[in-house]
Amino acid sequence: GADHYDLVSPKHPEWPVLFHILEQSVASVVVKRACDTFSPSSRLLRHQASGAFDQLNSIYGPLIGLLDRYHSVVAPLPDQSLHFDIHSASIPRTIEFRCPSEDAEAVLMSNWTLAALFRYISLKNILLILNLVLSERQIVFVSSHIGVLSGVVLSIIPLIRPFVWQCLFVPLLPSSMYGFLEAPVPFIVGMMSIPTHFHPSDDLAFVFVDEDRIKLPKQPLHSLPNANILAPELKQLAKVLQTVSTSSPLHLTTPAQDSAASNLISKIGTYLTAMTDNLKVYSITDINNKHKHAALILKDAFIGSLPATHRPFFSAFMDTQMFAVRADEILGSAKIIQ
Repeated sequence: GADHYDLVSPKHPEWPVLFHILEQSVASVVVKRACDTFSPSSRLLRHQASGAFDQLNSIYGPLIGLLDRYHSVVAPLPDQSLHFDIHSASIPRTIEFRCPSEDAEAVLMSNWTLAALFRYISLKNILLILNLVLSERQIVFVSSHIGVLSGVVLSIIPLIRPFVWQCLFVPLLPSSMYGFLEAPVPFIVGMMSIPTHFHPSDDLAFVFVDEDRIKLPKQPLHSLPNANILAPELKQLAKVLQTVSTSSPLHLTTPAQDSAASNLISKIGTYLTAMTDNLKVYSITDINNKHKHAALILKDAFIGSLPATHRPFFSAFMDTQMFAVRADEILGSAKIIQ
């Protein structure tokens, strides 16, 4: 039978096999390159090295062919798999690589990315970042450490589930491309530094990761609904994720941190899911389309049912692309009417 492995996880048995193949193949290439660089006067040494290479090639030639076949394979789409046959007497088996679905991908990256996020940014500022993302603002993360920057930016993907960021998403933007920050669309980008000659727009929000500091855009940001209830529920879990020293590798998390990350994602996911719980109550079905019925969301009625303090946030949130996509998932083909 086939062996099953997740494509994104480095903790499975197939990796040592592949790395061993790669290591031995590289060894044969190194020997050949050494043969090619010997001076003409060292004929005996060249002859001996050539013999050694031929011996290595006879042993590892099939492995090089295996690598060639492996590199020619097209990666599977999300939630699909591919089968890779290893035609070798010593390793006669079929390996199945399965690419996780988008939900599974978010879960798999949540542990180490959330550990990075909570290690460098306070819970108060994380909730502020969540508000900025849900409002689809132009957000720039800045950190001098590329690993930290990547982890913090990528943490947005699991942080906002079941919503999905629909706009531009660039975890690492080169400083030479700072002109990209003038794009008139929502985006999330990471940069290691801001050019001194760049004059940012008032619409940009900057998250200075190394300083745990946020510079808000000039346009007012509406309060996140029930943030005062959510924060205490996350406080203890945040402390567990913040216990690791900043000098420890980001990808090394403890079982306690993995558990805290899972619980934290669950609590935030429940909080975000509740935002659209009553959406079906405030929708009607358009039966004029003979081919496909469309659900129409009564925006004014929905917002009117909310507490007054929540209405400014939802009024803006319902105009975002991520809300539209989520509403479409819940109601089918959804259209908001006022």
